[in-house]
Parts: sequence; structure tokens; C-alpha cells
Amino acid sequence: MRVIAEGQMNRTEGSEVVAKIKPEPLLFFRPATAEIVVVMPEHRAGFLRDASVVESVIAQMVLARAKAQTLEDDLLCDRAPSDSDRHHLAFRLDRALAEEAAARQKAKEALDGIDLNPGADLIELLPLSTRTNPQGLPRGKKFVYVRSQKVRNHWRGYKLSGADKPELKSFLTHTPGQGWRLDDRKLREGLRYVRGDVLKQLGQVKTTAKLEHELAKIEDEWMPDFAQAFNDNAHFASPEEAGDMAEYGGSARVLRAFAGASGALEGNFDGSLGGILKGELPTLKAAVKGKAEAGVMLAEGQADFKLFLPHRKGLQLLGIPALREELMSGKTVVDLLPMGYVRLSFTLGVNGAVGASLLAEGGVEVEFDANGTQKIKGRATARTADQIGRRSMVVNDKKAIKAEAGAKAEITAFAGASAEGSVKGALQWQKPESKEFGDFALIEPKIAGLAGIGGSAAFSIGYTGGKFKIVAKLSGCVGLGLSGKIAAEIGAEHIWEFACWFRHQVVAAGDQNLEYFEERAFESFSAMYTLAIVEGKELAAYLGREAREMTEELRLLIRNNRAAFLKAIKSSDDILLMASANVKGYLLEQLRQINKDLEEAKDEFDVQWRQMKLDVKETLEWLLSSVEQKTELENVYQHATVDFSKVADTAQAKTFVSRMLGEVQVAALDARLKDAPTSGHRLMRNTELAYQLQDSVHVAWNERAWWAHGTTT
Repeated sequence: MRVIAEGQMNRTEGSEVVAKIKPEPLLFFRPATAEIVVVMPEHRAGFLRDASVVESVIAQMVLARAKAQTLEDDLLCDRAPSDSDRHHLAFRLDRALAEEAAARQKAKEALDGIDLNPGADLIELLPLSTRTNPQGLPRGKKFVYVRSQKVRNHWRGYKLSGADKPELKSFLTHTPGQGWRLDDRKLREGLRYVRGDVLKQLGQVKTTAKLEHELAKIEDEWMPDFAQAFNDNAHFASPEEAGDMAEYGGSARVLRAFAGASGALEGNFDGSLGGILKGELPTLKAAVKGKAEAGVMLAEGQADFKLFLPHRKGLQLLGIPALREELMSGKTVVDLLPMGYVRLSFTLGVNGAVGASLLAEGGVEVEFDANGTQKIKGRATARTADQIGRRSMVVNDKKAIKAEAGAKAEITAFAGASAEGSVKGALQWQKPESKEFGDFALIEPKIAGLAGIGGSAAFSIGYTGGKFKIVAKLSGCVGLGLSGKIAAEIGAEHIWEFACWFRHQVVAAGDQNLEYFEERAFESFSAMYTLAIVEGKELAAYLGREAREMTEELRLLIRNNRAAFLKAIKSSDDILLMASANVKGYLLEQLRQINKDLEEAKDEFDVQWRQMKLDVKETLEWLLSSVEQKTELENVYQHATVDFSKVADTAQAKTFVSRMLGEVQVAALDARLKDAPTSGHRLMRNTELAYQLQDSVHVAWNERAWWAHGTTT
């Protein structure tokens, strides 16, 4: 017979007797130190109270984060059918963001002072439960987390070996063909080693026979199941290597605490040890900022994330054009120019506190150090539905680009934690007339040669080590939960895609100088681009070469074979459309000089001379048909020089064009060129009918175009 409660009886008919249930002691296994933990009945309430606090604050924060993320996704994916629905959705998102901030503050207070480095302040325990799961899953419940400073007097631990500081890796055995595996035989021997001490303490509240039965079930059932679940999911090379058993290190425990909280709170956690180790946490995906997918290998305390930042639909880039005045009001109006969407695509594996901070802090910060090592971490930042809904950054707003990164308060446990050398991915842009994103620069864990790259615009492009390097400044994205800066590089694989992205940026900005390129980098890019046109090769063939060398090669190629030069331009299609104004200006000046030489050797009766003159005219017409806007044509004239680092006297170039084409043809060109960008459309020759039909911003780049209405200053 088992006594579960005791109470005082009386003789009064119909009366109720209050019976006090005798509290049971609690038994846990602590993987980090390989010991059995016993919590006696008198300490049970205080111990469970702290476990409840830790689980509650973490779970509430993760779920608040997931709720805000879901509403943010709804807002950005236009799941509100009307403007009133959208306003209501924005209101709900603002409220959810406030709840998230409040939940984060509670977690910050609860975890304040926890130090992950020694790994002893947030304690992770597995209940030694032996009840059979109805699904036949491994025995054991979810992890329990307590703060050592709160419960240090509420328990007693019994080490499974005689070592001063036993570790789980001391219970490994090397098996041929399988490598190192946790040996349940050794674990069971360890339990027998402490059996006497555990029986002695628990004998105060339980009978010896009952204790013997429970310990036998732990030895025969729980230990083998734990070893099997661990071996199926943990990954390590050998116990001799440092960090091989980091699965139960301090920061790994924090990651498991955060990753497992939401599922446990919502009741959708199956309770199995195997599920915990495998990361079967349905709610986790919704909790990951900017996610596309998230797989958590909890046995290793590592999270593998695929992130699109600040959102998978991208960040809209806007440009500030030259100011204009309204004719009626006389006020200065700024019509921000839509320049397309970009996003950061990351695949990264982050350990412990970094993974937890990405789940918890509500924002992401990316930085790189002096050696070019990229780092990522969670970063608390204030956000609003209005900022999220706009999802934009003005690329040439110097004040915004220099802005501080906003809120800096971090949860103490994550302070200073960042993933180094694991950041990998790409800078992507939304292609014209499409929802598709394409890579135009690679993000590597470490990118050398970044010293000195960094201007006042959103992007800074340098040229070192035979590759172009981009530094993307994210200060203007703070309200979107993204801050810092990240580096990417353009090699042979992406140089053409990069050229297309940059060209569309310039065209969308009204052909103004965006100040993206550093001077040396732009000269090199212009020279290699021009060489690619003249020689008919791919851009990648010229990576690693310098501007001066390529400019001299161009001069010799054109001087020695003018006919081939003219033919190369006339046979260029997309590559000429994607050329910048200074490349076209260089080609224009070379045509002018060829024509000048022809005029000096004028012989109208020479068939070859007449054919060359005709070729120059046709080549000039083909070149000018690739101009998209009136402002671009003016820039072509300004860059009609054989020196990529200088500007020219426009009068000389304009006179040449006028004499070659005639006033009527020049007027027709000016009449058909666009006065303003039509962003998002494919670039086309201005002689095509489809070019004339392009109007406003293409629908693919025109999601809820709030910027279409000018703001007054």
C-alpha cells in the first residue's frame, strides 16, 4: 500500500478532511557535470518556482517575438486586402512590438548577472522520469533550467565517478565503424557508484524497497534511452579534441533554453528526449527574424539559420534627386526615387548565446573587424510598424547613413557574444520586371582588403586583390531590426550581375553620381568594361588588372584597328545597354578622334574612306540608342574623354554629334529620351517602341508605392 497523503480524521458526519499530499523528492541528471541531482521535498517548492520563472520569461519572450514576426510578415506580404485592414494590422503590429519589448525586459531582469563563460550560472537538468511514453518514444522529459544563484542551497549532487570534475566525455567509448559514442554501460556503472549515497539521503522520505525499484528502472531504462538519443543526434570527432563535448557548455544550454521554450509553453512539445535533441520545435521557425528556414541541432548547441535580411521581400533602396519647386505652391518637393530592392541572404551556423540572441533580441547586427572577419549577433533595437511597412533606406542620405545603431541594451547573458567566421551568403538584388532575386556579390566569413573602403553612401565599392569589394552600411535599417555593416566581394562568377545591378541603380537614380565607387575602383571598372566591349570578351577576363594598364591596351587596340573597334561597338547589345555614361563617353570620344583623323585625310573619291565615315556615323547612332534618359546623355557628353578619371568640355562632343547626325536627328533623339527614370523596367534602346511605352515604375518594383507622393520640406 502506498501512502500519498495524510490528514486528521473526525466523527462529524458530512465533514471534509484536508489531507496534505506528501511531496516527493525530485531526481535529475545534470549532463554538464555528469552527476545525479537530488532535490529534497522541503526544497521542492523553491526549486520549481525558479524553474518556472526561467521557463516563463524565456517562453514569453520567444513567443512575443514570434507573434511580432508573424504580423510583420503579414504586413510586408500584403495580407491586408484594404487600406483600413492595413492600418489595423499596423496597429496590431505596434502593440505586438511593445509586448515583445516588455517581454525582453523581463527576461533581461531575470537573466541579469548570468555569466556564460564559466558555464555554471544557468543550470540544465534532465528529470529522471521512468514512466513509459504511450508513443513508445524515449523516456525523459524536457530540459529544466534553473539559476544557480537562486537554487544553490536547494539540492545536492552526486558525481557518477570518483573524478574531482567529471565530464560527460569520460563516459564515451570508441566503437569501430561508429566512432565515439556515449556508453550506457559506463553510465549505469556510474549510477551504481553513487547508489549508496543516493539511497542514504532519500531513505529519509522513501522506503528502501521503493528506492531500489526506482533506481533500478533509471539504470535499466532511462540511462540506455538517454545514451541512444544522444548518440543518434550528437556529432563529435574524438573526446581528446578541445570542445568536442561542447554540447553541454554554458552557451549551448542557453540556446536550448530559448529554442525549446515556445514549444513547451504551447503544449506542442512531445516530451521526448529525442525530440529535444533533434530540435523538433514547430514554433521555432516563426521566432526567427527574417527566416526562410531554421534547423536547430540542439544536441550540439548549434543553430543553423537561413536568413533573408531585413526580410525575404527585400529592402527598398531610394535615392534623393535634385530638388525641384512646385509651380503652383513654390514649395520645395522631394520625390524619392525608387531604385529597386536588395537583401542579404545568409546561411550561418551559430553556437550557444549567439543563436539565442538571434532568437531573442529582436534585431540583427553585422560587423567586420580590421582583419575582415565578419561577425553577427542579436541586437535589441526599437522598431515601429511604420518603419517596417516602408522597408526602405535612402542610399544617399548621409545623415541617415551615419546614424547611430539605436538601442544598445542587451540581455547580459549575450553581452559580447558574436558569431565570428561563420557568416556566409550573398548580396542579392531584385531583377527588373521580376520578383526574382539574384546574387551580385558573395558574403564570405572573412574578406581581406577592406581597409579604406567606406564612403558616405549606403554602398562603398573598392578594388583590391583582383576583386571588387562592397561594404554595405546598414545604419539606415535600424528601424527594421538590422544594423552595422557587412562586406561582400565580386569575383568572376558575379561580375556581370554586379554590373547589371549597378547600372540599374544609376538609371533609377536619374543617372546621378551615387558615390558608390572609390575613384581607383571606378576607373578600373570602367576600363575593364570598355575592354570587354572592344574585345568582345567577358568582364571576368579582366579582373585583377589595373586601370592604367587596360587604358593603354585600349589605346593601342583602337589605333591599330579602327575598323574592328567600330564593328565591336555595333555588335554590342546588352553589354552596351548596361554601360555607364563614362564608358559611353569614352567610346564617343574615340569616335570623334577617328572622325577627326578621317577629316584630315579627306578623300571623298576613296571608297574605303566613304565606308569608314559611314561606319562612324552608324556606330555613333548605335551608341546613342543605348542612352536611357536626357540626364544620361548629358553625362555622356561630360565624359567624352579618353581619361576615365576626368570630365570633358561638353561643347566639343555635342558639336561632333550634331555634325555627324544633323540637327533634325539630334532633336529627334532629345525628344524621345525620357525626362525621368522608369524604374524596374528592362533597359531598352531608345529607338524601340517598347521603350516609348515604358511609364512610371514597373509593377514588380512598385509595392504600395507610398514614395510616389512627394513630401514637402
